[in-house]
Amino acid sequence: MPLGPTGPGIPGRPLSPLIPVSPAGPVAPASPLFPFAPGGPGAPARQQKKITELSQIQV
Repeated sequence: MPLGPTGPGIPGRPLSPLIPVSPAGPVAPASPLFPFAPGGPGAPARQQKKITELSQIQV
């Protein structure tokens, strides 16, 4: 059951050892599905698409 594009909604949550602080702040995903999220303006749409595809696969 994948988390939403903002995960649990913790701004600036560490995403991985390679990205100690989320560059995208509150819109950055915190889900394990996206441990290396690049953040940035276009990231939420791309990640939402991935989440949708993964959700369809996992159902």
